[in-house]
Amino acid sequence: MYFICISGLVEQSGINDRDIVLNLCEKHLAIKPQVIKTRRIGSSRLCVTLSGPSAVDDLIFSSRILRSKPDTRNIFINFDLSKRQAEQAYIKRQARRLAKSAGDKSKAEETDKGQPFR
Repeated sequence: MYFICISGLVEQSGINDRDIVLNLCEKHLAIKPQVIKTRRIGSSRLCVTLSGPSAVDDLIFSSRILRSKPDTRNIFINFDLSKRQAEQAYIKRQARRLAKSAGDKSKAEETDKGQPFR
């Protein structure tokens, strides 16, 4: 199975979460992934099961568009990482920021390689 997490997508009464995800994708991202299952974690976090790895990659890549629109600016689509993977990603981001602030571009670029979520 292939999972993503969507944060900031609020629950809407009378509309199931699958339809909310599909509406978000069609209206704001111009893609239509095959959503297998959705599971709500809290009020604004939603785990979504997609049909395959290409659907996950397409959705993650397209999610950058959400930053440019005021009504979707607070919606984030990310890989569903285990706790260990999330910690590793955090450590890599910290190292990249530290290297970037120190002006060491080669170290910052090296830190970008080998993302922990794949």
